[in-house]
Amino acid sequence: MKEGEEYEFTPLVLGRSDKYYIEVVDGLNKNSEYVNKNSYLIKADILKSEVEDDD
Repeated sequence: MKEGEEYEFTPLVLGRSDKYYIEVVDGLNKNSEYVNKNSYLIKADILKSEVEDDD
């Protein structure tokens, strides 16, 4: 989920699903911006910043 200019990992609680849709029961607010494609790029940036903080 996007918080200001940064993205934050937010676990989701999922509900019913079919071939095309998955219900999000909790963890995402209405009108929130989120990433659902190419999220590996954001994950790589998060991991990189964590490693830099450990130095």
